[in-house]
Formats: sequence, structure tokens, C-alpha cells
Amino acid sequence: MNAQANFVYKKMRYNLITINNDYYILDKDNPKWLIYIPFLFWFFPHKAYKITNQDILNDVVKRSPKEKGSYVNILAIVIGLAIANLLRPIMNRFDVNISTPLSLLIIGITTLLILLLRSHISRRNKENLLHHIDGADVEDTRLIVRFRDLKFLVGYILYYIFILAFVIGMFYAYVSYGNTIILVFYMITLFLLTMGNLFTVWPGNIKVKFQTEN
Repeated sequence: MNAQANFVYKKMRYNLITINNDYYILDKDNPKWLIYIPFLFWFFPHKAYKITNQDILNDVVKRSPKEKGSYVNILAIVIGLAIANLLRPIMNRFDVNISTPLSLLIIGITTLLILLLRSHISRRNKENLLHHIDGADVEDTRLIVRFRDLKFLVGYILYYIFILAFVIGMFYAYVSYGNTIILVFYMITLFLLTMGNLFTVWPGNIKVKFQTEN
């Protein structure tokens, strides 16, 4: 069935889904394993909260026009390229002569810290949402959200593969050279990779269906 998706204010974990004038808050981190395989998001059901209290909707929902996002993305790309060019001359100053086992240990600890940070952000989002809907008339359900169109699906998968390849490249480069700047870029891109499932639903028209009970 047809539905309308919007952002939820300061809670990237969630989207507001409008279906036939009924409102649902979709949890994109449920099930949790989709954080690691986000391109399967559109093929599995997700927990959603049906909200009937208009005051709660006004409090938690941020209706953002899609055009703003495109300008932010362009600005982020420009800033990223500028920073990369500025850092290039000083990259060699951050080379550290360490053994391969030690560099692997550092990468392992860094990866664990990033995953813990991702989990913390997800938990905080959930706590904030539950604080808003606590005591309200909320009905739990499960929704299967379809990708907007084939172009969106292919584009998303290609972007995800690109970031994944960049993470793997930074991993190999740090183990090979021990460069601190490379480690920083590895941390940033790995964090972006773990946030991939949060970008599977974008404001606009989407297709959804309710999970049928067996």
C-alpha cells in the first residue's frame, strides 16, 4: 500500500510513516543485525509504533523538505574534498613505525569502540522516543517497507559498496603504513558504514505492507 515517510526530530533511528491518515513511527534498528547488512532492510519486517496522540506527533516529528538534504550532501562533499587536499601534504608526518600485530590490535580496538558508539547512539534514540510516548496510547505492529524504486536500490547498494571498499582500503593502508590520519579516516568511514541502515528510508512516497500473522 502507499505511504508517506518523514523524519523524526533528532532521532535518526526512526521515520514517521503515514498510512491512510494513520501514523506509525518506524524503528530502522529493529532487527539489530540489519545494521551490518543494511541493503536487506527492504525484505524484512520492522517494529513500528502506531501513534494516535496528535500532541506527540507534533513533538517528535520533523517534516523536512527533501531539497534541503541535497544541499547538505553537496556541501559535505565539497568540505570533505577540501580537507583531503589540505591534509595530503602533512600525511607523511603521521607515519608511525609499528609492527603488524600491534596495528591489527589498534584497528580491532578502534572497530570495537566505533561499534559501541553506534550502539550507544541507537540506545539513546530509543530512550528519547520512549520518553515522548510513555503513557500514551501506542500500538505495536510490524511493517515491511519497500525501496522507493529500482534506481534508489541500485544507487544505495553502490554507495554502500563504495564506503565498504573505502573502509577495507583504510584498514589495509593503516596496517601497512601505521599512519594516524589513515586511522582517523578509517574510524569516520566505519562509523558512516554502521549508520547505513538509517538512510534506507527517505522522506517521500513509499510502499509498505503489514506483516501478516501466521
